[in-house]
Amino acid sequence: MSWFQVLPLPIKSYSLATFSAATALLLTTLLVFAFQATPAILLLAVAMVSAWYFGLKSSEQELEIERQIISKVIDTSACLIVVLDSQGRIVRFNQACEKTTGYSAAEVVDKYVWDLFLISEEIEPVQTVFAKLNAENYYSEYQNYWRTKNGDRRFISWSNTVIVDGDGVVEYAIATGIDITDRKAAEIALALSYTQLETSVKQRTAELTVAKEALQAQEERFRCLSSCSPAGIFMADFEGCYTYANPCCLAIYDLSLAEILGDGWENCIHPEDRSRVLSQWLDYTREAGEYAIEYRLQTAEGIVRWINVGSAPMFSDSGELIGHVGTVRDVTERQQTQAALSSSEQQLRTLLENTPDVIIRTDKEQRYIYVNQAVARSQGKPVSFFLGKSSQDLGMPPELCQMWDETLYKVLETGREEIIEFKAHSTDGIRSYQSRVVPEFDKDGVPESALIVARDITELKLAETQRLQLKIELAAREKAEKEQQRSAFLAEVSKILADAFDGETVLQNVAELAVNSIADGCYIHLTETDSKVRLVAVAHAEPSTLDTLNN
Repeated sequence: MSWFQVLPLPIKSYSLATFSAATALLLTTLLVFAFQATPAILLLAVAMVSAWYFGLKSSEQELEIERQIISKVIDTSACLIVVLDSQGRIVRFNQACEKTTGYSAAEVVDKYVWDLFLISEEIEPVQTVFAKLNAENYYSEYQNYWRTKNGDRRFISWSNTVIVDGDGVVEYAIATGIDITDRKAAEIALALSYTQLETSVKQRTAELTVAKEALQAQEERFRCLSSCSPAGIFMADFEGCYTYANPCCLAIYDLSLAEILGDGWENCIHPEDRSRVLSQWLDYTREAGEYAIEYRLQTAEGIVRWINVGSAPMFSDSGELIGHVGTVRDVTERQQTQAALSSSEQQLRTLLENTPDVIIRTDKEQRYIYVNQAVARSQGKPVSFFLGKSSQDLGMPPELCQMWDETLYKVLETGREEIIEFKAHSTDGIRSYQSRVVPEFDKDGVPESALIVARDITELKLAETQRLQLKIELAAREKAEKEQQRSAFLAEVSKILADAFDGETVLQNVAELAVNSIADGCYIHLTETDSKVRLVAVAHAEPSTLDTLNN
């Protein structure tokens, strides 16, 4: 038969850093009580207060170190990171924000973000997003313009979240942004070039339709020229002097039939192109070969047009040169479209060659047909080194070759994208990459090549490893602290029992010690000689709960 049984309630996990002012007050009360109690109780109170004090100091130092680390990460991040209070005032403004906006953190802290950076038409939508973020504590993504200190606009893609207090009330909003201004401009320019090209095609189609209808209406007059283009048509003698021009040709040159005949057409050649055009026209009329040229016209009103002129010699039955017949087409819109497209392609090329992401295109045989500068930099080789070669040709490790062979084969066979992660050697050592592989289709919808976009995630992987390691260390530390508290409790109980005279008073002291050390509540029952169990001691961290139990 045992003398007593100890029945603890569920134990909460506390570290010294979580001790509150209420805990300190409870320990102090125990210390005051100890002056009227036994020396053992006094020693217990002094030990508990000392442990609380030094534990709190150690936790404060750890928290300060963690705060400094987090501050460094925020300030050195390439992303824009801004922290707002619940009213929208700026609390934190990292170096990427300073670089992008031209404002220093000191200039913007405690100011409302919409008063400094938002354009007028976006203030209300952003405030609505912010209010919803505060009300619903949800994660959101949003894109809007930020106005810089010098008046420029930068287009930012934001990811937003909140920090709440213990009651679930939002204290801070954290916005992480990426400046996508250049990408947005490239997308707009590309869309514009596509629109212009589509418009040009439609207009050209309409011109061909009109020209065809005009040709049918004048079939008898143009029967001998039915095989020529329905655009501008001219005829010239063997010396190159115009003898005929159809209405379309006259419209392009903006001349009447009388003005264009002979060498009158030469008066419309743009001054900067005149010497080149006449020289080539003279050579053509002498040699009687094929003639094709593009040059500018300048009308009497100063309108500049680009035209494409093609001509072929005409011979008599005896083979004698008797003249020339040719066509004229207005290609002004095509020239403008080509110029816009060339500019757009240059912008895209600049983007591809300067992005830190690795970009590769492979054909059906898995040979490299394009690599950007990021590939060359990572491997320390020129771009030409990779072109036309497969992974095996480049000397990649066998397991890496197998992975690429299987992935590319799957993408080209299924027509669906694949996302893979792998490690590869680079000039900076072994790096980790996340790669997206997508198929590229021909005009019939059949995959003909693969596009690979790989991003270096070495630092992300390292950060994740460090986070897991810290989590393991923290768990071990908490376990050690719990074990230490348990050992200290048992030691103090042993002391109390060794020095005890009044059994029930000692058991009450043990129950209170258990609540202060390792449990929320403690009940001690005593088994009598007649096997009856009697509750002899009760202690609980919550006074209201203790009153209920006593009643």
